[in-house]
Amino acid sequence: MPDIDKWVPLDCRHGRALFFRRKSHELLVWEPLTGERWLVPKPPGYLLHYLYPNAAVVCAVKGCDHCCCHGGPFLVVFVFSDDDSHFGLWEEVSACVYSSVTGEWGDWRTIDIDASAVRDVPSILVGRNLYFRLVGGQQILEYDLDRHSMALIWPPLDQFGKFDEYGLAEDDGQLGVVVLACSTLSLWSTDQKDDDARWARKPNRPFRFWALLKA
Repeated sequence: MPDIDKWVPLDCRHGRALFFRRKSHELLVWEPLTGERWLVPKPPGYLLHYLYPNAAVVCAVKGCDHCCCHGGPFLVVFVFSDDDSHFGLWEEVSACVYSSVTGEWGDWRTIDIDASAVRDVPSILVGRNLYFRLVGGQQILEYDLDRHSMALIWPPLDQFGKFDEYGLAEDDGQLGVVVLACSTLSLWSTDQKDDDARWARKPNRPFRFWALLKA
């Protein structure tokens, strides 16, 4: 296992773990079952003063069942926030993809954001889309692995007024959001067949934490 004092864990998926080194901004992909390691260089053009980076590792083989893809090709998606105004107001998110097949990073993709920043919590993969949480504007960043494009999604947090926390989940092949509000967990899912994310609350009964205290 990589030295935890030097490498920060970012992601774990498809039999691989992804680590980030803050000083050099290099990345490391590690397969625990085989012990193989791949050192991924810092993305070109990424400056050390940028904050809020995040990254995800995925299998690069379409249609793979991920049962025996150890040692196979993989992709690393690297995202970060940029203060283009230099006034501490994050105005855009940039993303770049590394391929283990070519050993190179691809072109940068950029999307405008509204005073938000990439949050350093694990992403989630739904189909061929990766989802990253943003902090500030509470949006969700979607990265399409096939089109290499990005989009912003608004979770249904306005339904709660005040909420404590929310997280991302996969719900039957669709993007899901778990919201914690007033000690109650609620699950929402969306069907993204078009450009509009239509959210629907799951019919199952909310899970109430206070009920555990009474038991």
